[in-house]
Amino acid sequence: MKRWRLPCCVPGVSGYVPGLLAHSLGPADHPIGSEAIARKGEGMTERIVSHEELAQNNGQEGRPAYVALGGEVFDLGASRMWKDGLHVKRHHAGRDLTPDISAAPHGPEVFEREGIRRVGRLAPEPGSDRGPAWLDGLLRRFPMLHRHPHPMIVHFPMAYPAAATLFHVLSFTGWAPYLFDRLALAMLALGILSTPAGIITGFFTWWLNYEARMVHHVKCKIVCSLVLLAVQLACLVLHLFAPATTVARTVYTVLMLWLLPNAMLLGYHGGQLSFPYEHPKQTG
Repeated sequence: MKRWRLPCCVPGVSGYVPGLLAHSLGPADHPIGSEAIARKGEGMTERIVSHEELAQNNGQEGRPAYVALGGEVFDLGASRMWKDGLHVKRHHAGRDLTPDISAAPHGPEVFEREGIRRVGRLAPEPGSDRGPAWLDGLLRRFPMLHRHPHPMIVHFPMAYPAAATLFHVLSFTGWAPYLFDRLALAMLALGILSTPAGIITGFFTWWLNYEARMVHHVKCKIVCSLVLLAVQLACLVLHLFAPATTVARTVYTVLMLWLLPNAMLLGYHGGQLSFPYEHPKQTG
């Protein structure tokens, strides 16, 4: 069958679209009104979607599922992958997902699929310039900096303390105790060196992507990170400088054993930020 190429009336979305779809995307279809401005040199209007309107259309209770990407707003309500405004139990509609697309297994080309319609442009957020011009230019040139520095580094401050606990426990088995004690000390030193980098990149990601909002899991991550660094430093001091008394060895062992659950707590709260658990809805 011969296919006719129709001009797509949805700016920024290319491809073949049925005539019915092309005529169904007018401003009257949008459930919530927003400011419309005339494009210069064109006979059509460009809708400007405020951040309040974006947040309101979150796919819940029959509302459209709006998401923002690169300053443009799309309605994903017709996609089966965005049922009730939730995608893979991680991404929520009603938000700007620009920082998230670089970590996704797909690119922005998915927004060109049939059934996904472009709503308009996202209005600039008042006070959105939170950094110097050089940082803004750096982030534009390397979008991966929005998300990846902290995930690339944070695994080391969690793995090294956990390994230190493991080697310390193995030192009590009677097989090569000196070797395992040295390995535990080495893991402890590496943990101390890597934890500040994890904390710094964590604060940077929190400021850049979460606007420094003090949510529950962020509070827990900050506390766990500072406690982890303090306990590692205390263990190192006890190992190197404390007298070989029963009390010192006991305190050292207790602190070394604490490193593992501390790292696990840190990983749990970080995971809740990246992959939040959605409680199943109660039916009936």
